[in-house]
Amino acid sequence: MKYKKILIFLCLTFFFPIVSFSQIRFKVATYNCLQLDKSGFNSRKSYFKTIINEINPDIFLTQEIKEEAAADSLLSLLNETSISFSRAPYINGPDMDNMLFYRDDVVSLISQNTIQTSPRYLWEYVVKIGSDTLRIYSCHLKASSSESDEQTRLGEVTALRNYLNELPENSEFIIVGDLNLYDNAEPAYQKLIADETNNIGRAKDWLASGSWHNSSTYASIHTQSTRTTDLGDGGSTGGLDDRFDFILTSQNLNDASRIEYVADSMTPFGNDGNLLNKDINNTANTAVSTSVADALWRASDHLPVIAEFEATTGTSSAYESTVSQPADFQLYQNYPNPFNPTTVISYYLSEVGEVSLKVYDLLGREVAKLVDERQTSGRHQATFNSANLPSGLYFYRLSFNGNVLTKKMMLVK
Repeated sequence: MKYKKILIFLCLTFFFPIVSFSQIRFKVATYNCLQLDKSGFNSRKSYFKTIINEINPDIFLTQEIKEEAAADSLLSLLNETSISFSRAPYINGPDMDNMLFYRDDVVSLISQNTIQTSPRYLWEYVVKIGSDTLRIYSCHLKASSSESDEQTRLGEVTALRNYLNELPENSEFIIVGDLNLYDNAEPAYQKLIADETNNIGRAKDWLASGSWHNSSTYASIHTQSTRTTDLGDGGSTGGLDDRFDFILTSQNLNDASRIEYVADSMTPFGNDGNLLNKDINNTANTAVSTSVADALWRASDHLPVIAEFEATTGTSSAYESTVSQPADFQLYQNYPNPFNPTTVISYYLSEVGEVSLKVYDLLGREVAKLVDERQTSGRHQATFNSANLPSGLYFYRLSFNGNVLTKKMMLVK
């Protein structure tokens, strides 16, 4: 028994000897993709590609996804580079849906849920950046400006606020999406930011707050419409005169720990503040190039909103990489994660080489050898089947031409 305890101690000391801290900076983008189905994606693919390449998001939230094939198409587009993206499982709710896309080497998806409001669900995504947890709520609230529409939005937001208020104290979250709010006096907006007895779910707006509808004072934060011309795709016209698209954060987000909003990084992408009631591709636009402005005009009647954040993360496992991954190969987060019983592990090689991919348990014992061969350059993947293993934390280790990268994954049965 004495020797067994020493062995376990040595294993834990060897595999978990250091606690180190680093900052991970990441960019979040939210975009109403305008009634996007597979056919619509095919006709607008080049425009989405131009926009996504210019934004270069780490976390990409979308609204108005009409079918899973559209989500798959967007994921394929994101994966046209050597950077690997994954998406959340598709949930077919009433009307149109939300979707989360995320960089495998930056973000891990822990769980997703829906808050079942009408006319559309609100989506919750719980993610990890390093060791920090961030909850993301992607919303597409009721459109239009009648009193009845305002009350519907208030009902949706009240359901969200009540849900947030039940989170653990000091939970960090962001609320993103097309909120269809016409000004800061609207009851739904006030409910989001209100100082109440329970403020766990209180949100903060980092941009200017006021009566922004058709106002030159707030022209720099307008996100809809990108057009004055009807393009026949179901989009609204009228030029930029409304702030419908938001990224809000939890009130206590910038508390000098965990996730922090990067000051002045939030902006409606492509809006230079001089386009009130004009097309986004007006020749006077100084925020983006002509090709990007044209893509924004064609892709959707909404502008994306972007913001940057930093995660101050502690890493305690020697199995986890605490430095940047070598440029000649990349190891991505498995998907799905958590998983049961199978998950897919992807990696990228810049050249031909000897590859070994193995899975270990917490005591450092090898439980699976997935790859042990010479492979060509490019992206590869392997499937891990855990049918005969117990629930718990596991590590997968990629060795390539003498270099090693390791990540962790969670089996939940």
